[in-house]
Amino acid sequence: MEQKKYPYLGKNIIDGKAYVVMFLDEDNGVVVMNETDNPRIKFGMLAGFDESAFEILPPDECVRLQN
Repeated sequence: MEQKKYPYLGKNIIDGKAYVVMFLDEDNGVVVMNETDNPRIKFGMLAGFDESAFEILPPDECVRLQN
């Protein structure tokens, strides 16, 4: 099994729409991008997530935060 180095960005897709979590440690992270309509996944939410449902964000994709 691959040993992950924290922090890292993980991507999950729900109904064809992606959201990205910055994992800070095992199964815990913060939502840094959300394209879904799911009201339980809010930008900035710090929570527990099932890491096995995520893939590491591919190097050709990025998340940019802007004020």
